[in-house]
Amino acid sequence: MLKGGAATALYGIDGANGVILITTKKGRAMEKGSVYANAGSSITVSQVNKLPELQSKYAQGTAWYSADGFTPEYYDPSSGWLTSWGPSVDELTYDSSVDNPYDQNGAVILKPNASDPSINTYDNLGDFFRTGITAKNNFTVGGGNKMATYRLSVSDVRESGIVPLNTFKRTNVNFASGMNFFDDKLALNTSISYINSGGRRIQQGSNLSGIMLGLLRTPVSFDNSNGFDKPWENTEAYTFEDGSQRNYRGGGGYDNPFWSVANNPFNDNVNRIIGNIQASYEFSKWATLGVNLGMDNFGDRRRQSYAIGSRAFPNGKIVEQFVNVSQTDAYLTLTGGDYLNDEKTVDLRYTVGINAFSYSADNLYTVGNGFGFSGFDNLANASTINSTRELNRYKSLSAFASVDLGYRSMLYLTLTGRQDYDSRFIVPGQDFNAGDIGFGYPSVSTSFIFSELINKDKKNKKMDIAKLRLSWAQVAKAPGFSYATSTVYSTSAVQDGWTNGYSFPYQGVSSFLLGNVQGNTGLVPEKSNEIELGVNASFFKRRLTFDVAYYYRKTTDAILPAAISPTTGFTDAILNTGEL
Repeated sequence: MLKGGAATALYGIDGANGVILITTKKGRAMEKGSVYANAGSSITVSQVNKLPELQSKYAQGTAWYSADGFTPEYYDPSSGWLTSWGPSVDELTYDSSVDNPYDQNGAVILKPNASDPSINTYDNLGDFFRTGITAKNNFTVGGGNKMATYRLSVSDVRESGIVPLNTFKRTNVNFASGMNFFDDKLALNTSISYINSGGRRIQQGSNLSGIMLGLLRTPVSFDNSNGFDKPWENTEAYTFEDGSQRNYRGGGGYDNPFWSVANNPFNDNVNRIIGNIQASYEFSKWATLGVNLGMDNFGDRRRQSYAIGSRAFPNGKIVEQFVNVSQTDAYLTLTGGDYLNDEKTVDLRYTVGINAFSYSADNLYTVGNGFGFSGFDNLANASTINSTRELNRYKSLSAFASVDLGYRSMLYLTLTGRQDYDSRFIVPGQDFNAGDIGFGYPSVSTSFIFSELINKDKKNKKMDIAKLRLSWAQVAKAPGFSYATSTVYSTSAVQDGWTNGYSFPYQGVSSFLLGNVQGNTGLVPEKSNEIELGVNASFFKRRLTFDVAYYYRKTTDAILPAAISPTTGFTDAILNTGEL
């Protein structure tokens, strides 16, 4: 993990807030080219260990509308009443002679006699969650010799969550290889990973179909499961014969949690490929030419549906989303270095290179509202269909260099510089000028390993290293999204916050409006200047370490969406505003 401007300045825009370097596993050379293999399996069991405390004394109802305005009265679920401020459950009993579609035990009434049995109380919250199980399996095989190595690994994760019908799976396949030629002067390394993940997810958050609202607000006098051991597998637990929803609000209010997990699923499936090719040739100690090509592509298919009768969307709704993201990163570098004198007290290392990066995201979002009939949650069954497509693309080209000068392996000076050209600063309609989208930022740092003086003869085994460091660096950032220099159009929609509203095209008419965010044709990069002074040391073979640092960082021209008066026709504007 690289922290501070001096450590991350060479990594460009994406490293402005820090850098995490990940080293992937690769094959290792074996004697006589033999093969190694290993496998592993594990099972994890999960249970809910803490839930909110809920009252279990009072039934559904209220005293607000009772005859005397004081004595609590029981309200049947068919009333749609929302609170649990009714009579004590000890005052209520069942009348089994009256058929009650909300309770198999019969109608709930006040006890005619004090000796009559009380109604059941239900722990809807505690009984909802199940034991989750996660199974992990992995297998690795690899090998090689001094000239070539390889490693193949496969892992699989299958999870059944603590919420009924909540599942997740992930399969990873990774292959890495390395080859060396011409007395190790030419090195070629490749790696590729394929990841498939996805699952069936459950409604959450503050919405009428979210499971927690129904769980936390269901009265203790109402059984969400309707007496079934596996209510998510029995439609009678949450559905009446006519297909309407069985819940404590008479079909209103919030979804029965078992209705929601069975009828309102969110399914996703992600396929991802990450690849990398590295090649380098050492001409001499002073010149090693390297090429590094990386790519990261993934497609994410998401599907959210709400059955007819769901409280969030009573007429039914389906959302299908296809997200495709592609990133490519290419580096061409020339590196080298060696001692500058025969005594080997002064050494010089350098790196120069260019970097080309491209990003492309394609988001197709389709919404179907109002199903024609139940049981077929499909776009073909929707009465209205609206689709939007968002494209987010940008490219950057950079040149960078660094020089490291060392003296007696204890005093170091590092200089870096980077020049970026980023397409996110292009203003549509204006003549292109590379200078308008280019910006540079340098850094300088020095460090003094004073343990080389204190422990010059290496006899002190207690001290590993002690270092003092000082640096100044400047880093820059582009906007985190494309088209910040433009005010873009979007499809018109009319919403009131309660209904599905109306979206265009409507009755064959298309409409577009300027977006709510005003672009900025004069946008410049956000820059941060940082000074850091620190000391770190380790002792007893790194069993004891400490790292103390003081830094001052000032950010100017911060790129922020600032709120502006709606009378301008916009709610926000992209500005270079504020200092931090």
